[in-house]
Amino acid sequence: MIRLKEGVELRPEVLKKAVRDAGFTPTWMRLKVVGRLIKNDGGWAIRVKKQEFVLTDGEKLKDVAGREIVVEGELAGDGRTIKVEGVSPH
Repeated sequence: MIRLKEGVELRPEVLKKAVRDAGFTPTWMRLKVVGRLIKNDGGWAIRVKKQEFVLTDGEKLKDVAGREIVVEGELAGDGRTIKVEGVSPH
């Protein structure tokens, strides 16, 4: 598990490169992020500081729009979409 300092931007491509450089093959990345649920052009997303991650099944979360939440899930290959596995209030 890697825990980023608060305020540090998540850059999946940098983490994957570090794992490859260490001799391993990254196949997936699980995330636990704290942010605010927002509606954007692509649907529902979680905003974490200056970053936004599109959420799969985000429509199911619309009741907590605008609130700070914790999202757990798997990061898709595009580095911008989270396949939501769990949500809880922060």
